[in-house]
Amino acid sequence: MFTKPLYKMTGKELEMAARSGPNPEALLALSVMVAQGWRGCDGDEDRALELEKQAAAMGHPRALCKLGDRYARGDVVEEDHTEAIRWWRRAAEAGDVGAMTNLIDLRESLDPREAAEGEHWLKIAASRGQPYAVNIVNGREPSTMVDFANLSLEEMAARAPAPSGNELTWQVDSVKATFRQMNDFVGLFVERLRAHFFDVHTTTTIDGDGADFPQPDVAEVESLVAEENTIEVMIYAGPLHLQINLFPGDTWSIDASSFEPHPSPPEQTWLKAQIRETMTQVGLRV
Repeated sequence: MFTKPLYKMTGKELEMAARSGPNPEALLALSVMVAQGWRGCDGDEDRALELEKQAAAMGHPRALCKLGDRYARGDVVEEDHTEAIRWWRRAAEAGDVGAMTNLIDLRESLDPREAAEGEHWLKIAASRGQPYAVNIVNGREPSTMVDFANLSLEEMAARAPAPSGNELTWQVDSVKATFRQMNDFVGLFVERLRAHFFDVHTTTTIDGDGADFPQPDVAEVESLVAEENTIEVMIYAGPLHLQINLFPGDTWSIDASSFEPHPSPPEQTWLKAQIRETMTQVGLRV
């Protein structure tokens, strides 16, 4: 039984967690480490693919979607759009909104059944707040996610004109912090979201370049980040699409953004509370 969160695990620990029992999240985390050669893992794209397949065999929605993405790009496997659609269908049926979005283009198919399938996934993806799907439907902001999920396509199209922007941003705080504290802040915040949402995944970039952050040892990341750099963490949690920007320096600035359809006011309050409580948990001033 592993109690350490995935972001604090080394490559060897992820190996042990993946082997200890049905643990598709550990398999997926390990696949990223293996693909990139992070956390003491040897870079091995073929093995990363096998790890994704193992997670997919357990029915994990994101693993199924990632396999579809691979076939669409010809990434380690031979490019095969038909095979990509097959995997995306399985992922969409398992609840992956990204896979649903990938299937929206079936609306352009000359096959009536595929065109109808594309419309089907468009409606579901939009009802779950996927921004691309929302914009296709009407490009307008719903009042709340719950209200939006209950609309028909016709009702969505009849909404009032869209607001001027699709990004809602708020400054969380400017704090004195170490890299270790900021690393733990991001990791613990994601863990809080994982306790609340069915499927949470993140990607991190430092000035546009992919980075392993948070990670067990932040020394390598610290050596890459200059004061003018930005650490950008994109978080997908169910219908929520969030972005946390960390601006390092003598005093760190933390900004958070969400994208339309925006969380309702109560949801925004909940998210801000989680951020504040996480900051307190790692010893940051609030």
